[in-house]
Amino acid sequence: MLGRPRPAAGYAGRRRRGKTARSILTFAPCRLAVLLLGLSVVPATRAAALQRASSEPAAKLSQQARAAAAAGKIEEAVALDRQAITLDPKQAALRVELAGWLTRLNRPLAAIVAFREALDLDPGNEAAELGLGASFRQVFNYDEARKTFEESARAHPASAAPLLALADLELQLQDYPHAVAHAGQALKLAPRQPAAHVDLAVAYQAQGNLDSALAELNAALTGEPGAAVAYYLRGSLYADRDQNQLALADARKAIELEPANAKARSLVARLEVRAGACRDAVSVLAPLLASPVADAETLYLAGRACQCAGQNDRAQKLLERFAKKSAKEHSAGQARTHADFIVAQAGEAARQNKLASALDLLHQALAEDPGNSKAQGQLAKIYFSAGRIDLARAAIEKALATDPYQPDYLYVRGKVLEQQGDLAAALAAFQDTVLVNPAESDAYYEIGTLLLKQGRREDALAALRQAVALSPGDPGYRRALEAAEGGASPK
Repeated sequence: MLGRPRPAAGYAGRRRRGKTARSILTFAPCRLAVLLLGLSVVPATRAAALQRASSEPAAKLSQQARAAAAAGKIEEAVALDRQAITLDPKQAALRVELAGWLTRLNRPLAAIVAFREALDLDPGNEAAELGLGASFRQVFNYDEARKTFEESARAHPASAAPLLALADLELQLQDYPHAVAHAGQALKLAPRQPAAHVDLAVAYQAQGNLDSALAELNAALTGEPGAAVAYYLRGSLYADRDQNQLALADARKAIELEPANAKARSLVARLEVRAGACRDAVSVLAPLLASPVADAETLYLAGRACQCAGQNDRAQKLLERFAKKSAKEHSAGQARTHADFIVAQAGEAARQNKLASALDLLHQALAEDPGNSKAQGQLAKIYFSAGRIDLARAAIEKALATDPYQPDYLYVRGKVLEQQGDLAAALAAFQDTVLVNPAESDAYYEIGTLLLKQGRREDALAALRQAVALSPGDPGYRRALEAAEGGASPK
């Protein structure tokens, strides 16, 4: 078993605690990236406060970090803020700023560490709370993200920001009633908050309440006339009602404000084709067609526009590209679905200790879908249980290459590295596991045993106590903690 040693022989899947949901973004205006990136830009008032609170050398380094980031030198900004923290280690704002740069570099685990360090120094730091929740979203731990935002909302009852973060998360998870409730509460606290109106509009539209959605988008544009996403969404609503001129005006305005908005360009093209302005439709799609990875919908729409414009040769080529891409995507989707089904069968076979059958099924799944991380993860567990550690290492690295923040895979990597004798790397893998999912008691247990081997008794006790707190009914964790408290060394 991939957990602490147990008498039972053979393979069994590790217990999963704190299971997280995974969801695909289902609407255009998700503000996760905005929230994350916004944390890396220190407003003037906060920058001034930071400079006053920090030691003068640290404040200068922070100022240099912001200048470097403004010039696109994010790595340099990280290095400068780390120097500033060395000079002024008790300044929470420096760690929030650092976490923002780490987020821009797509290092969510390092950002989680920095946000938590900021909260250790300043437990009421709202920016750190929101950043931590956003980082959990980035690693797909939506349960922990929701919990973090809810705690922030309780801690800051007069602030709309945590409520907006909750509403945005709930839209992503298609929890529309709660999104409406939280966005509505945010508006009571901050009546001129365009983002809350947009969130309400998306939720109302998903629920089929188009009149309310339109009213919220009108309110959003009254508060923020430059909101491209609100123009796009309102244009989509008008298009659904066959109010084509109004739809076209809004979609064009969205492109004017945000030229790279692919959804707005597609909307304009559809409306132009509907109106017979086919050459204009082809023109507006040109930037999207220039990409070698243009999606199937764009290719189909462009092909129709070219047919309408009398550009038959070009239309034929585009529609052929559409047919090939669409067929490929459909085939890949079917392969993924069937491979996942086979992996589930393999898991059941493994639980019955039919390891040869499980291996055959997993290889079959990978033949159909070579990038299937679930199959690679299962292979790693079986190889580990069979003592084939090098093969387990290769399989788990392939799984993590596809799904780098899956806590189960991070845990397995830790067990494999520990077996290979790389205890420092194993400890890092277990620590990454609990960063992604703080409810992983198995990983806390492993951290505790490794820290005991390093002689770091107090840190080990803290980890073992956390394992017991998360799984109080597990006698093995409790025995390990009692032994460590009594001064026993790990075997």
